[in-house]
Amino acid sequence: MQKALLEFFIADNELFTFVIRPDDEKKGIRDESPIVIQHAFDERLLNMVVESLKADFSQVAESGVLPDEQLSMNMLCELGNLIFNDELKPYIHHYDALYIVPYGKLHYVPFHAMQYDSQFLIEKFALSYLPSATVLRYLKLKPRKKQVDKILLGGVDSSGLTGLFSKEIRNIRNKLEDGKKDITFLLNKDCNKQNLISKIGGNDIVHISSHGYFNNESAMQSGLLLAGDYSESYMMDGILSPSDSDYILSVNDIFESVRLDCELMVTSACVTGDSEYKKGDELIGLSRGLLYAGAKSMMLTLFPLMKNISASNDSSLNISSFYDYYLNQGMNKSQAFQAYIKGIIHHPNPSQRHPYHWLPWMFVGALD
Repeated sequence: MQKALLEFFIADNELFTFVIRPDDEKKGIRDESPIVIQHAFDERLLNMVVESLKADFSQVAESGVLPDEQLSMNMLCELGNLIFNDELKPYIHHYDALYIVPYGKLHYVPFHAMQYDSQFLIEKFALSYLPSATVLRYLKLKPRKKQVDKILLGGVDSSGLTGLFSKEIRNIRNKLEDGKKDITFLLNKDCNKQNLISKIGGNDIVHISSHGYFNNESAMQSGLLLAGDYSESYMMDGILSPSDSDYILSVNDIFESVRLDCELMVTSACVTGDSEYKKGDELIGLSRGLLYAGAKSMMLTLFPLMKNISASNDSSLNISSFYDYYLNQGMNKSQAFQAYIKGIIHHPNPSQRHPYHWLPWMFVGALD
């Protein structure tokens, strides 16, 4: 893969785009003389995009009904045209993969759904998000495993979406069940906090299908809901009580108790890619915790996930097709992610091509 890195910075109503290209592919992405593109940037449009998308997906989460996406997608297209303008394109057009390092509220924007020459950016480039450019140096120190042998698949069903979480796991199992992989299954009551923490280490891939929870008051308490007797307040309005901490694998838990050495961590749950933004462009959320714990790459979600898509009976829509591309067809992780998303974008049934079926997903970490 021919890779470049784009790092963004916003100051005084101007956007600075740093284009960092590989001087020596064997040494990773490093560039003694990066290209810097500077132009006027109206942050009001950025704010409108973020708020409009959040409003749309709040409706999805509350009703399960897809809203009219035209307003949000048109504004996202306009924002993408400002960023991927005619000055930037000549420097990146010949690459097939990009690292994206956002800044400020750009961290909450799905770059992969921006337009690039009449197609979505994810169609042109395999993409990965990084919280900072320095993370890439850390990831390069982790050697790529030659093959995937051990996989942990966990799924926790809940009221309202009965069976879809474990169904997703069974779809993946059916795709991989050839006897060549050492696969651990933790379904429903077996996918509890204590059990998961004890078994999660030492796997090459970890995939958890459950509810995701982002705590706006304390991002360190955000995480994945596991098996347990959730409080009535959570089932009513999504608010966890202190006693419910026994059932959530939080960012705090990951920093304290989880050690990973995995090529890929997949959290098939809502808003697992959301983060609390701190001064100095620091992000607090699951992505940071999982990188700290040792995940080399991650598939997270920036918005509520359409579980009826990731667990669909249609193999071209459900997440098992990603594993087919990655483990059966020999693509690397980000290429397999790109192929999975493109499969939804170009699905034979027009009703399945809705951008909100795939837009929540984001790939984070090492591209290969």
